[in-house]
Amino acid sequence: MGIGIITCLGDAQIEDLVISSLFSGELPELNLENRALSIESLRSFLTELPHDDQRRILIHEFDESLLASIRVISPALVQLRLTEATPPEIRSEVSRALRNFDSATPRPRQKSRSNLILVTGTSGSPGITTVALNLASELAIEREIQLVDQDSRRKDLAFLLGGKRAADTTRLNSKLTISSCQISDEVLNLADIGAAPDLSLALSDRRSTARSFCEALDSAATVIFVAQPENNLTFELERFLDAYANRLFSARPIFLINKLGTSVRHRSILRRCQARIGSLEMYTAPWDQSALERAKTQYSSLAAVAPRSRLRKSLREFALQLLQ
Repeated sequence: MGIGIITCLGDAQIEDLVISSLFSGELPELNLENRALSIESLRSFLTELPHDDQRRILIHEFDESLLASIRVISPALVQLRLTEATPPEIRSEVSRALRNFDSATPRPRQKSRSNLILVTGTSGSPGITTVALNLASELAIEREIQLVDQDSRRKDLAFLLGGKRAADTTRLNSKLTISSCQISDEVLNLADIGAAPDLSLALSDRRSTARSFCEALDSAATVIFVAQPENNLTFELERFLDAYANRLFSARPIFLINKLGTSVRHRSILRRCQARIGSLEMYTAPWDQSALERAKTQYSSLAAVAPRSRLRKSLREFALQLLQ
């Protein structure tokens, strides 16, 4: 089976150069599937693609933010952004994409666990670990909870509550345990897995970080996506919603807009998020730096040091909704 080539380049001469360079005979079998004239015609073509394993390369000149709204049906699509490139550079980029195709092996789906909730979110420190820690604290009031530290880039959940970084398991009380080991079959698990990568690329990524993230996402019943009202939110939110719409994961998504202020800008961003998320579940948590600083200083949860704060109350309500 050949590799499908799709182009969307504004300059016809550059497009001709790209195509002639690719079909010079130096690369494996390639098939020119579509020469899109605009982002709209590209979107129309991609959304009509069948659900198959055909390998395709999209060569375009758009910023990633413009492509975020495209719902790519084909999970094997690789995107290459070209501006000014020589024919050897073009062939080199396509060759790299072909190596990614060849090295990717089918990833077995994990069995979904009804007792596993994941906490992930955008880049830029939206508060993923803080949310996970305090949700676990609130959930532990109602039932036994294991808070699992699965963030491969930073494991400090136990330390933030006064435990040792190197300990595999830290039992804080009779209902709350923090672990960096396996998911428990006996209790409800809440796992911090760090910021979400681009799932359309992570599914074929050989690196252990991306692979472990996808495996965790496959096995979860619920995934909480934490974001803060900043400029990068819209793009990363769109990317995550696209992954869900294209069935790259089946966990129930819940969105938490964290660190929400009262400014006009924050309210405007919130309205855009509400419009984009639509009927999916979404909650908000206010920005309360004073309460968070007290909790960090005393190695405690918000429930212990700021039980009447607006932030603690919002996370308490959110935790109770998770149990319903």
